[in-house]
Amino acid sequence: MVPVILLLGGGIGVGVLLILRALVPAPPALPAALERLGSSTPSAQEATPPPRGLEERLGAWAERATSQLPLVVTPERDLALIDWSVRKFYGQKGIAALAGLLFPALMTVIAYIAGLTFPIPMTVGVMLVLAVAFFFLPDLEVRQRAAKRRNHYRRIIAAYVDFVALARIGGASATQAMKDAAVIGDNELFVRIRQMIERSRLRGTSAWNDLRELGDELDVNELHEIADIVRLSGEEGASIWENLRSHAHSMRNAQLRSEQGSANARSETMSLPLAVLAFAFIGLLITPSLLTLVSS
Repeated sequence: MVPVILLLGGGIGVGVLLILRALVPAPPALPAALERLGSSTPSAQEATPPPRGLEERLGAWAERATSQLPLVVTPERDLALIDWSVRKFYGQKGIAALAGLLFPALMTVIAYIAGLTFPIPMTVGVMLVLAVAFFFLPDLEVRQRAAKRRNHYRRIIAAYVDFVALARIGGASATQAMKDAAVIGDNELFVRIRQMIERSRLRGTSAWNDLRELGDELDVNELHEIADIVRLSGEEGASIWENLRSHAHSMRNAQLRSEQGSANARSETMSLPLAVLAFAFIGLLITPSLLTLVSS
């Protein structure tokens, strides 16, 4: 059994060595370097900054190796929303996969030292299964963080809609109302809306169309609805302040229902530990009586 453990440890060492070899940047070949220096047109690789740090190097290698595989999807909108780079995303996936790969092997070595033995095929199978499962854990983290950021944006959008409605009541035009409402807040979303309005002014386009583009970029459908309401006011001269106020009210009600559902779900999850604790306490109470009956 000792040679098998040595073989397993040697395989782990070779795997770690290959991963470290992939992370260390190789020296550039002289002909390729001279060709890049003599070229007048920058290539796409030159435009992309080189990876910095261990995580980005691992991410660049993991992206090249796995981005074309089935079921591997890069959530670009979610990554942009939470300020993650693609290399950081794949670096997290690589670290998670490496942890899932090494954990069963480490447990097998510890079990062997303790006097327990496991079949090598079972250990290798568990290593591969955990590596694949852990590889997709960062997708869940990115999705959860993006969902929290979108919920935060929806709260801000409800306040922005109220400001737009107040500006329209004061007699401002549709574009001016959007601009005045965006100046009030200093949140990140207000800043992006101000930049969007200024960009639309410089390009000579309608601000509500750019607001729809911002909704597509953030994947927030509420911005699409606001853009449609403001477009009706700007193009057809319709009075929109009542629609905006009612829309903001419905958004707050939807957020309240969502928060109530989350609170109820947390309350239900808390009931399970309490039930386990109650059963354990009851077991402690009846165990002496049961032992007395069995011994008698």
